[in-house]
Amino acid sequence: MLRGTCIDPDILPAGEIFFLFPAGSDSFYASKFPRKGAHTGCFSKEKFKVLPEGEQEPEREEWPPYPPVKDTGIELRQVYRARLMYHWEICKEKIGKTFYVVARNGLSHVYYYSDPELKVLNGCLKAHWFENFELVDSEPVIEKAETLSDQQEEAFIFDSPEKETAFEQMTLF
Repeated sequence: MLRGTCIDPDILPAGEIFFLFPAGSDSFYASKFPRKGAHTGCFSKEKFKVLPEGEQEPEREEWPPYPPVKDTGIELRQVYRARLMYHWEICKEKIGKTFYVVARNGLSHVYYYSDPELKVLNGCLKAHWFENFELVDSEPVIEKAETLSDQQEEAFIFDSPEKETAFEQMTLF
């Protein structure tokens, strides 16, 4: 069974290893699984680099382990500058960058922003994914949010009396 990588990133992901099955003299069926019927398409042979029979898959970069849950010591409605030390693999370009964070109600998660004015919200992540919390020397920007009990009670819209209608029940028989 042949295995190889696609050298044309326009048709298949580059660097990913596929199982290759001959399809005539100048084509391969490419499959992620060792079964010809599960192929993703039929492609020209020159689009693939065939791996030698004994060669294993290249080693992937080890993803850092999940950080332990720890107390961060942050307070509500305070703005901190902190460095992101862990994120999902799909967003690995954010690791190591410094963000402005504000704790959520439970203190286990934080909202994180790129700018100190807190204009553009990037998202919400777990607080222990950040390190080196530094309190930003400014007035707390986050004000007390309006809760449900603070809101005005709305008038019930169905208080008006029913109007009589001129409909009559019909019988089937």
